[in-house]
Amino acid sequence: VFLETDISLSLATFGLSVPAKQTSRFRNLLGKERLLKRPNVNPVQVSEHAPDRRILLISVEYTSLSELLSAMPVESTSIIKDAIDTSEVEVIQPYEVNVPYDALTMQECLRQVIPLAEVKDDDLQGSFELVGRVAHVNLRDALLPYKRAYGKVLADKNPRVEIVVNKTSATKNEFRVFPMEVIHGPPCINEDDGKLSLVTEVKQGHFKYQLDYARVYWNSRLEREHARLCETHFLREPKRGGQVVLADLYCGIGPFVVPAASSDGTKGGCNCLVYANDLNPDSVKWLKENLRRNKCSSNVAEASVDDAVLYARKLVRRGIRFDHAVMNLPALAVDHLVPAFQGILNFDELATDAGSEVSQVATAAWDGWQDDPPWIHCYCFVRGKTSSGGLGDGTGKAAAAREVEHVRDAKRLVMHRLCIG
Repeated sequence: VFLETDISLSLATFGLSVPAKQTSRFRNLLGKERLLKRPNVNPVQVSEHAPDRRILLISVEYTSLSELLSAMPVESTSIIKDAIDTSEVEVIQPYEVNVPYDALTMQECLRQVIPLAEVKDDDLQGSFELVGRVAHVNLRDALLPYKRAYGKVLADKNPRVEIVVNKTSATKNEFRVFPMEVIHGPPCINEDDGKLSLVTEVKQGHFKYQLDYARVYWNSRLEREHARLCETHFLREPKRGGQVVLADLYCGIGPFVVPAASSDGTKGGCNCLVYANDLNPDSVKWLKENLRRNKCSSNVAEASVDDAVLYARKLVRRGIRFDHAVMNLPALAVDHLVPAFQGILNFDELATDAGSEVSQVATAAWDGWQDDPPWIHCYCFVRGKTSSGGLGDGTGKAAAAREVEHVRDAKRLVMHRLCIG
């Protein structure tokens, strides 16, 4: 891509040469705010020509001695002027500071590789989502010819990053996994199927998760939301008593399931009984691993691979009563809401559709549900000022709509809390 030795920056400033034994005194007189401030660059340099002297590098904000002194307290200015007059202090101007690759910012490095005419400075800020050791970026078209250089510099400037991936097009598949390419890092091909594999580990709160970022959905920005839902809703004991029962219809690798199922209250566990489901077999595979790693498998009744709409109705038919249902698939959850839950607790219709025996089992399990109805937590994208997200009628009554995340422009992620009934 490029040689690091070819990337450096020369800063033109000036310095004050002072006796080595007086370094602290003059440094305090100047004040740290007036010294050169650069990561990995010491503002106190040993003089090449006089080892018994030190050069105090002045901030590039000041272009001359007079400008520097005018910004200092009168008493300090007087002392430094006297020291210059007696030759105790010498002004070294100009003074060139060579800043090597390791000490440059990401933007400064990329600016030397990418022509200004092609890419603006604002596009070189280096924003990314960190997923364990993997950094996910969304490069604009102008940066694509320089994607390898971009990936290398990003990884070099962020010690936790080993692999950099770029999203190549919009997310269109039902598993919420976006198409990506590796623009920096070691080969990441699974030997069994020859496909991209990015196994990494993330931590949220007291819980650790493993996942294959190339094959499952993950959003690091929702950490607080995962904890908030558990703290606010899943710790409340149902009116009928016993454990809270949660149905997570798009469970992914378990960011809601693990804290909900954990019985360790010191870690934020809610000790819920959980029924988990996801259409992506890879997600369920990693969910099971994360349940094992976080020691909460015993509170997860099942981890199913099924269609979310069918799964919700199957739970009722099997006589499984849940207190909360989480629908965290923002792009499609609204479309699934009505098919999944409209009329789900109409047991007369259930008897007609599935037979009296199934209806009797469900009716017994859901006895008295009108006084203790289940809640749906449905996440969806909305645009503009509306908060409805296109929620249909007939499922239940909306109790609250809360913005979770501002995605971009006018697009927001909103969570709707609805009560069936």
